[in-house]
Amino acid sequence: MHYIDKFLEYEKRKELLNKNINGFYFWGYLRFTLYSEILNKKENLQDHRKMVSKRDLFKSLFLNIFRHNPFVGNKNIDLLVLPHNRKIKNGEYFECIYTDPIIRNLEDSEYIVFESAFEGKHYKNLNNNVRYLDLIDIVGYVGAKLIRKKEVIELINIEIKKIIKDLDDVFGISIDENKILTFIQTLYKRWLIQRILIEKLITRFKPKCIIEVVYYSLSNMIVNEIANDLKITTIELQHGTMGKYHAAYNYSEKVRLPYLPNKMFLFSDYWKANTKLPQSEDNLIVTGFPYIDNKIIEIEHKSKEKVGRSKKTILFISQLTIGELLSKFACEFIDRIKGSTDYKIIYKLHNSEFSTWRERYPWLVAIEDQIEIIDDNDRSIYEFFRISDIQIGVYSTAIFEGLAFNLKTFLVDSYGIEYMHDLIKSQYATLINSPCELIEKLSLDDLYTGNRSEFWKLDSTVTILENLDSIMKS
Repeated sequence: MHYIDKFLEYEKRKELLNKNINGFYFWGYLRFTLYSEILNKKENLQDHRKMVSKRDLFKSLFLNIFRHNPFVGNKNIDLLVLPHNRKIKNGEYFECIYTDPIIRNLEDSEYIVFESAFEGKHYKNLNNNVRYLDLIDIVGYVGAKLIRKKEVIELINIEIKKIIKDLDDVFGISIDENKILTFIQTLYKRWLIQRILIEKLITRFKPKCIIEVVYYSLSNMIVNEIANDLKITTIELQHGTMGKYHAAYNYSEKVRLPYLPNKMFLFSDYWKANTKLPQSEDNLIVTGFPYIDNKIIEIEHKSKEKVGRSKKTILFISQLTIGELLSKFACEFIDRIKGSTDYKIIYKLHNSEFSTWRERYPWLVAIEDQIEIIDDNDRSIYEFFRISDIQIGVYSTAIFEGLAFNLKTFLVDSYGIEYMHDLIKSQYATLINSPCELIEKLSLDDLYTGNRSEFWKLDSTVTILENLDSIMKS
């Protein structure tokens, strides 16, 4: 039985989903973080994310309090947009690839965007109707230091201690109890404060509908609770791979909970069929992904830059969790094909690796002259799909995007490969265990090169706008 199956079985047996203390659904707010902690213990993973100093973070947040203040204005709107806080560069601007393509096609609908900072920063935006949530975040952070709520905290502690003891037994691990208790206590205090402020915001603008990305962020879950009370429909846009092993999207049963979005707009039927989403079937709507639709059209109008080339381009797609393994794999592969003029190698780092890869992967630094290393967002990953023939990774969402561009796909057997078992079983990708095996299989001509409609429903913009229009009218 996989870790996620044990986790969901425990969740159902203990009837945790509806548990709350003073209206705070502590399990719903904790489950993703707690499952991640279990995975870290079982797989011996380490968190190498870039840590922003509290001083720099608060300095940035304070500066942004007075810019794009969310409490300015109070007109009724049709649509409230909660984008992904990590943006992609598009010329001199940065865009949310999930929400901005939709916003650009809104004609008569009034909308407003509420944006959270990414690592304490905001980036030059493509649209003007943006308000920053920094004021709410900073009041939540500061207020959490001042609130006591001893009785409620003690009740939460009792529940969480029992859960941690159970999970230690189920998984044969030792979860850091103090770490989890501190996390949930702070979250509860921030929830108390930010819920009041976010409710004031939503009642100020009275949206007919809310679209969001990453529902399991604190602010989005609070928005969903308030929208549920006010009978406002909330919709989450799929933003990455889900499948059977993503704890935020797999639930032990179909259930309606106030902190969950009412509806999900999904990339394709594949994701709907392979994820135990909590929403009812009629609220799981397959719409596609406008950004990738647009990129496919754009790239098909450009030259693939492959005609007459003597070299094939191999694109390595890195991730923080498997970056050490994949970078060493790439280095060994390059060493084994030394002297060959058959391949050009590109190593695309993940955003979370940009600032630390030179310290974390010194072996990659040592071969910079033999490989093109991408450690910024100056060019979209789609530009690299355009010039590549082959992609290699483990379980990144980008692998599915690469299939839409007909790339031959190899997956390295490593942590996270279980997310891709269906992909391998269906022969969309080839599993490899070593650089030697990769070299051997690169010469094969019968490797599958993708079926974009399997993972990405086409004509997505029209489908999304039609669904939004219907929801807002109702």
